[in-house]
Amino acid sequence: MKQLTIDYEPCYATGTLVHVAVDGIYAGHMVISDVIKENAKTAIAALKETGIKKTIMLTGDNKMAANKVANEIGLDYVYSDLLPEDKLNIVDTIRNKFGDVAMVGDGINDAPALARANIGIAMGAAGSDVAIETADVALMQDDISKLPYLFSLSQKTMNIIKQNISLSIFVKALFVILAILGLITLMMSVGIGDLGLTLVVILNSFRIARVKDPLF
Repeated sequence: MKQLTIDYEPCYATGTLVHVAVDGIYAGHMVISDVIKENAKTAIAALKETGIKKTIMLTGDNKMAANKVANEIGLDYVYSDLLPEDKLNIVDTIRNKFGDVAMVGDGINDAPALARANIGIAMGAAGSDVAIETADVALMQDDISKLPYLFSLSQKTMNIIKQNISLSIFVKALFVILAILGLITLMMSVGIGDLGLTLVVILNSFRIARVKDPLF
C-alpha cells in the first residue's frame, strides 16, 4: 500500500497550500480557500449604514488570504494567524479603543471572544454548540445578511423603550403635580394617567414591527 504524506503551509495568495507526496515522491499540490458569501459585501455596507463604526475580522487564516477577503467585502481592519486566546485579547483591545463590541462567530475557537464581547452573536445554523451556548444572540439562519436587520431592530427597540419610559415618567410626574394642586380627580388620574398611558405605550411599541430587513 502506498504511503500518503500531506504537508500544510501558508499560501501567500488566496488560501492554504497543500503539498501531496506518494511514497516520498512529490505528487502535486492544491490550494484550499473559503468561498466568500455572495451577500457578504452588501451586508457589511448595510451594517455601516446602521451606524456601526468599524468592521473588523479576526481569523486563524494566513495574512494574505485574510487581507484578500477583507478587501473584497470592505472590512476596515483584519487580524490573521490568530489562536483563540489571541482573538480574546484583541477583543479586549478593540473594546478599549472603540467602545462596545459585537462579536459574530460560529466555531469553538470563537467562543472565548464571544463571551468577552459586549454582545456575542452566533450563526445558529452552522455554529457549534459551544458558540451558540456562549453567545447572547443566536441567528437561526446561517445568513450574514440578517446582521443589519438585527442591529436595526435592536436600535429601534431601544429607542422605543426610551420613549415609553420617558413618556411614562413625564405623565406620572405631571399628574402628581396636578393632583397636589387639586386640578384633577381620582377618576381622571386612573383613566388618563394609568389606563390611557398604558394604551399609548402599547401602541407605540407596535412600531417595532415596522422595521424591515434593509436588504429586502
